[in-house]
Amino acid sequence: MSTAQRVAPPPVAGPGRAGLSARIALVAVAVLGAAHLTAYFLSLFLSPIGFDEAFILQAPLNLVAGDGYSTEDWLGGGANIAFDATVTTGPVLGAPIALSFWLFGVSVTAARIVTLPFFLLLLACLVVLGRRAAGWWGAAAALGALLLLDGRADFPRSVLYGTSDALGEVAAASLVALGLVLLPRRRMLAGLAVGFAVLAKFIAAIAVPALVVALLLIPAVRGRRWGRRIGEAAAFVGFAAIPSVAWELVKLLSLGSSGYLVALRSNAVFVFHSGSGADGSNSLGPLARTGLLFQAWHLPTAIAVVLGLLVVALAIVAVWGRRPGVDTAAVGVLLALFAAWWILVSSSQFIRHGFPVLMVGVPVLAALAVAGLRRLADRGLAWRIPAVGAGVVAAGLAVYGGAVAVVQATQSPLWSRADQQATADFVRSLGVADVQGLGWFAAPDVRLLSGVVSRPLGHGTGPLVIEPILREQSAEAYQEALALCADVRFEQNGFVVCDVRPGATSGIGR
Repeated sequence: MSTAQRVAPPPVAGPGRAGLSARIALVAVAVLGAAHLTAYFLSLFLSPIGFDEAFILQAPLNLVAGDGYSTEDWLGGGANIAFDATVTTGPVLGAPIALSFWLFGVSVTAARIVTLPFFLLLLACLVVLGRRAAGWWGAAAALGALLLLDGRADFPRSVLYGTSDALGEVAAASLVALGLVLLPRRRMLAGLAVGFAVLAKFIAAIAVPALVVALLLIPAVRGRRWGRRIGEAAAFVGFAAIPSVAWELVKLLSLGSSGYLVALRSNAVFVFHSGSGADGSNSLGPLARTGLLFQAWHLPTAIAVVLGLLVVALAIVAVWGRRPGVDTAAVGVLLALFAAWWILVSSSQFIRHGFPVLMVGVPVLAALAVAGLRRLADRGLAWRIPAVGAGVVAAGLAVYGGAVAVVQATQSPLWSRADQQATADFVRSLGVADVQGLGWFAAPDVRLLSGVVSRPLGHGTGPLVIEPILREQSAEAYQEALALCADVRFEQNGFVVCDVRPGATSGIGR
């Protein structure tokens, strides 16, 4: 695709001024990149391990232990569940984490450090996409927008403590971004990248139809014959399917035909009932679900709404009357498709589930807003003054986002990794064969850090472990759990290890 077909900022008068602006923008990109990396490494070493993160890490942990890619049966107390459908983070991240565990031992750091290449890839791709949209200032805007995303918006129910978390959102976002970078000239490689994104986090599958629509219908490719467009779209889809087909073959060979059919049915049931909205379980109205989107940022909701509308308007200004590049148009289709699904269909109440799209789409949208500001500024002084003012506000927001991201990475809301480690150390010191948990509240962080398996209440012989996340979700359930204790042996900041009262039963977590 020729450079003329891309959305490009209007020329700035005076080569000296343009050079100075570019140098300042480069410095801004470097500073924002440093802020991202600072927050990353702080979360790598300091932030607690999330409940979902610890649960997902069972798969690589058991793989290293020789028990296959499996999780413990915390509801039935039976054998480990191979290729558990509830492990939504796939082998793109799980396999290298297993290798890291094998090489360096089991630890939070050993799991999270695997995400570093993916995070660097995400930053690099956002710089490329932002620069394509609006030069180096577009790259700076893309990095700044990513800093404003609040991974802890769903706390305590579900949380991304930082970009180092081994949950798969960052890995999926980085591969979707790579697909967008490759899309203009390398359709098949772009498909392969998006295919691996789907294996990192299944929600990334929404990028496949979005990019196919972009390849078929956007103005930038209308000059090509339908046969060529359909061929390119088919090649994209074919290569996107390769990673998933390969993984399904691994599952088939591991489980056999009957076991594979059971696993396939479990996956279908999970996708149908667990947030996709396919079962018609969306109980919130469109307005409430839209509100969830605007609560995912380090900004008051009202400001986020106003800013979001302004960014969308400026992005429209940037592309109005021009032929956008295939990558730019694909981002627009991706965001539109995601928003339609999230607002009208999805039943998920965790905005974290949309991060693989938001981490890519919103930063590129912010870069397009910069192109829109430049286009307005080129219309004359009357437009230039408000455009410059908007640019100053954007710079302030980027600085604010960087500061909040770094500070947040040093803070541990309600409980800390030290609390988790102290509880795990105590459990390990007991020398027990197992601990007991309450259904899904089976203390996955303590299980991971202690190396002691967790079994449902009544299926094990060890002490009961109670976690503060239960207290935050239901104070009544937490008190009910404490009533199951005959003797408390350890207590720290909501973490409790106790001997179980004889005959105690509970329906908590089921």
